[in-house]
Amino acid sequence: MKFKLLFLLFLLIISCESFNDDVIEIDPPSFENNKISLADISDKIEYIKLDNTYSLGFIFSFRLVNNTIYLSSQNNGILTFDKSGKFIQRIGRIGKGPGEYLYYLSFAIDELNNRIYVLDGKNRRITVYSNNGVFIKNISLKQYGGYLSDIEYHNSKLIISESISNGYAKYNWIVIDTLGNLVNYKMNSIPEFKSNLSALSGLYKFKDKLNYWNWYSDSVFYISPEFNYGLSKLFTPGKHRIPRYETVNLGPYVRTSLLFETTKYVVLIYGYFKQGRIAFIDKKTRKTFLSEWKGDNSSGILNDFDSGPNFTPTYYFEENGKEYLLGYSYAYNFTKLINSDAFKTSTPKFLKKKSELEKLANSLNENDNPVLMLVKLKE
Repeated sequence: MKFKLLFLLFLLIISCESFNDDVIEIDPPSFENNKISLADISDKIEYIKLDNTYSLGFIFSFRLVNNTIYLSSQNNGILTFDKSGKFIQRIGRIGKGPGEYLYYLSFAIDELNNRIYVLDGKNRRITVYSNNGVFIKNISLKQYGGYLSDIEYHNSKLIISESISNGYAKYNWIVIDTLGNLVNYKMNSIPEFKSNLSALSGLYKFKDKLNYWNWYSDSVFYISPEFNYGLSKLFTPGKHRIPRYETVNLGPYVRTSLLFETTKYVVLIYGYFKQGRIAFIDKKTRKTFLSEWKGDNSSGILNDFDSGPNFTPTYYFEENGKEYLLGYSYAYNFTKLINSDAFKTSTPKFLKKKSELEKLANSLNENDNPVLMLVKLKE
């Protein structure tokens, strides 16, 4: 009996060690400042010049499905473009009336049934459209949670994350069907506290799982296709974590803006003290690579591929077994860049691509809409 207990204990220790090896720790204060460039991670860059049918302003989020680009624009709501950048249509309108949305930072695509789900947090509902922009219905969310911030379509269901706002959240996420019925959920385990802060949270898709994060939780959870969940990644505790009390100065604390992953890397875009950073964490070696991030398109991962604008990734997707990152740069960045001494004297890894980039820049007016940067990752 004693031998059996020792054997079971041994198996438990092994399984715990294996589990810990799988969980990636994220510890921004200890990140090593190794450099990374586009030529290190990419073997192809495609520029997509978005036409000027609508003036976009800031772009909140992207989806790229079946060669159609969906984006949420500060000035116009949800718009679609083809892969060449030609405008297709506007999905709904900004407003408070029937078939309109007031809050549209996040949306999800059901490509099988040709549905678009716009999370309208201010109206506390999901506004549903067909892929040709026809309003179908609203799904009320008034009975769920507080500050609902992100949405994904996953395994025929809708997963909506809740952020901890003013020190309170009922859920981390809920799972509903397309009729609005509650299917599954995870309660928020952080006790209510006093705060005037609306903290960020987010969902991202990788392979067959979703992942959830928020500013206050050290744990990043995965959500399986069956809607079970477990620990995916772990933010290390410490003085760099946002405290659970009313705070005004966020400077000394890590503020996650975006978290996602590729086959090789975990990618974190964050602020810490007065600096913004893009961090790539190698999943295998745990080596870290940092680039400056200012949030204004003038910074990002060094573009030594063709000497074009530096790159800030905002969306990851997989298509036909290939991995891609999508970002964008404003037209005036291109026009300013090609007139700089740094560009004229640069020698990128692909010199022919530099001349193609210059030709693109010369075709732009500085007031044109942003240019998408589609980066194919090395295998």
